[in-house]
Amino acid sequence: MEQFPVFMNLQGQPCLVAGEQNKALVKIELLLKAGARIDLLTREPCERILELQHRNLLNRLDQPAEELDLTHYRLVIGASEDDQLNQKLSDQAMRHNIPVNVVDRPESCSFTVPSIVDRSPLIVAVSSSGQSPTLAKVVRRRIETMLPLSYGSLAKMIGTYRSEVLKRPGSYAEKKRFWERLLSGPLVDLFLSGQEETAQRVMRHEVDNPVKSGGRGTVLLAGAGPGDPELLTLRTLRHLQTADALVFDRLVSEGVMEYANPEAERFYVGKKDKDHFRDQSEINEKLIELARQGKKVVRLKGGDPFIFGRGGEELEALLDAGIDFQVIPGITAASGCCAYAGIPLTHRDYAQSCQFITAHGKDDMLELNWESLTLPGQTLVFYMGLGNAGLLSRKLIEYGMPAKAPAAVIQNGTSINQKVVLGSIEKLEKTIATHKIRQPGLIIVGETVKLHSRLKWYN
Repeated sequence: MEQFPVFMNLQGQPCLVAGEQNKALVKIELLLKAGARIDLLTREPCERILELQHRNLLNRLDQPAEELDLTHYRLVIGASEDDQLNQKLSDQAMRHNIPVNVVDRPESCSFTVPSIVDRSPLIVAVSSSGQSPTLAKVVRRRIETMLPLSYGSLAKMIGTYRSEVLKRPGSYAEKKRFWERLLSGPLVDLFLSGQEETAQRVMRHEVDNPVKSGGRGTVLLAGAGPGDPELLTLRTLRHLQTADALVFDRLVSEGVMEYANPEAERFYVGKKDKDHFRDQSEINEKLIELARQGKKVVRLKGGDPFIFGRGGEELEALLDAGIDFQVIPGITAASGCCAYAGIPLTHRDYAQSCQFITAHGKDDMLELNWESLTLPGQTLVFYMGLGNAGLLSRKLIEYGMPAKAPAAVIQNGTSINQKVVLGSIEKLEKTIATHKIRQPGLIIVGETVKLHSRLKWYN
């Protein structure tokens, strides 16, 4: 660690800024948010600076820099286009041990200004120690997407109880464990989902009953998307990072799992054709068992949990067992894989509707409404259909689909190993065999397949 991160209290403290335009204005706005009293050394103030001066939010100095006495300032920032002026201020501030920052001149700084995520009173600062401010901004933007604005209100609510917890008997370690347990439970989810009154009641109950250490857990049924971890929803990502236990399928990518809490228990329950590591009843029992242990359980399913993911079956089991649950949708394979393959699901000229079909149902019986599948003006997406490709082809042609109808097969969609193969419905089985397509794969049938050659953009 090249620099020691510190948060300074500048409420009512005098700070000096030197500069004329945007570089200075950015620092001024930050200092005003922190409640500082600002003296500004400037030659050509911009319109915004003149406005702030008119509102008495800063004081413009008219004496030369050489005549300034910096000893009463808490902090000095050089943001002027005049490098000599910036350096003079830096030299003088360092002689008096006053924190000084010169914009874009790390060698003239005793501190650097981080890239800030402001969820006051919760503040996150990101710094590259002056090596790459742009990279720090990129990281900051990523963090911003992970922290809803309501985190600030949550921090304020928690803060109202802090002194009460500090005053009660018990060691520091016990109080720390209390907060860790509380913030890993349902309180945060309740508050961030808009249930603030309920969250307040939970908070009040926990503070009034500090001895309680267990409680009933919850299960979050979450869609992991089609593979690319960047397609995770922010909500799923947040719960992954705070889960006590993860129950995940074969189609959940390694990239997604890298975002998960490293301390969480992990339970693989993957399934593939005629080879189930855990059957559905075992999975249901495991979810109930973990929740009854008071754990926050994230049940990860590839794609979306309500599209051929047996999500409804698992929720029914949880409901019967009296377990609390939430559902977080994900990007289903049809949507994600077709988008990455440049195959629109709908198009005004080719397909006005689409159907998602599982190519095997309960007990592996393929019972489909073939008449509806052969209607024109639609895109068909077959999940889990590679093993039944020959039957699909024959049935579609039997019920009236042209043998030359365009078809595509997508393997490992949205991943770096994505493979897209085009053909016709009559040669579907042969195409899969020739190109050695393996699971996970999707079959897409319809006129929009023709757009792949023009619209493909990935991999």
